[in-house]
Amino acid sequence: MNIEGLLRLALIDPMEARILLAHALKCTRVQLVIRSKDELTPQQVTDVSALFMRRMQGEPIAYLTGAREFYGLRFEVTPDVLIPRPETELLVDLAKERLPKGGAAIDLGTGSGAIAVSLAHERRDAKISAVDTSEAALAVARRN
Repeated sequence: MNIEGLLRLALIDPMEARILLAHALKCTRVQLVIRSKDELTPQQVTDVSALFMRRMQGEPIAYLTGAREFYGLRFEVTPDVLIPRPETELLVDLAKERLPKGGAAIDLGTGSGAIAVSLAHERRDAKISAVDTSEAALAVARRN
């Protein structure tokens, strides 16, 4: 079976199918189009089908791919943390504007660290701390 055929058979949203297929094949969605006639190995078909099935059962794409973009940066996410939401970027915008030059901020319950890391990336003059009671979440935040 080729890439195009597998995408046609997917029983999930076509964009989601492309995201998961690109993730499984370790390529970009543009490369999927270019390689649409490429034959997949039986193992690749099995792996992608398993991802499609997990998505059909409601597992979020970010957990399936292990990543989510937030504030223009790529963050690792696992089931140990909440998935950063686009509307939370407003919080980073507000903190960035209101934090005094050379100031400090703390992200309580940091989870993936998306807020703290994004704010630190935008405001390199500030001291940003991140804390969480979950050791698993802190491990994800440290990697980010």
